[in-house]
Amino acid sequence: MNRRNVWASYSREQERAAMKFAEDYKAFLNVSKTERECIDSIVNEAEKNGFRELSELIRTQTPLHPGDKVYSVWMNKSVVLFK
Repeated sequence: MNRRNVWASYSREQERAAMKFAEDYKAFLNVSKTERECIDSIVNEAEKNGFRELSELIRTQTPLHPGDKVYSVWMNKSVVLFK
């Protein structure tokens, strides 16, 4: 059986995209050594992208609408993002 290397089928643009993803992932791992650091990184990125914290929305009695970007953190160990 002759197996074909997937890299041989990638265009130059796809290669660049894959390498950028890998570099971004390595940068994330460098600053996120523990689950708490991961949560901080994820929340910071989520907020940059328009997500709002669910507990704050509940506290201010802000109604949710279809398409709203919301996240919730549990004990600074896990996070859920939903739209």
